[in-house]
Formats: sequence, C-alpha cells, structure tokens
Amino acid sequence: MNIHITPEQIKSLQPYMPTLDDILAKDNLEEFETELGGAIVDYGMDSNDEINETGLKLERLYDIIYKQNN
Repeated sequence: MNIHITPEQIKSLQPYMPTLDDILAKDNLEEFETELGGAIVDYGMDSNDEINETGLKLERLYDIIYKQNN
C-alpha cells in the first residue's frame, strides 16, 4: 500500500513531523497516523490543553489524508 499524500500536504506537515520522510519511505500508514496524532498534541494544543490554530490545521490535514487512504 502506498500512502496517498500530496506534495503540498507533505510541505505543510514537515515543520511538525521531523521524521516524515522516513515514515513515508517505510510506507506505514499506521505509523504515519500515530506520528501525526502526536504532532497534533505537541504543536496543536495551548497551555490549557485546548486546540489552537495549528492543531485545527493539523486535524484538517489528518482527516483529509485519512480519507485519501481509505
């Protein structure tokens, strides 16, 4: 199975997922989803554990990429 992801999506995710290229090379969708979920928690939550603008952006990308692969 190939992970279906556009170059634009990759560019948007790279600042938040330093291991993105390695994950895509492994072609492991489950690992990709886990790492993106971690990025949402790490970068997308404020000090009150509420989702911020970055988190909303990453969640939208997660949803879109999930649909592209299912």
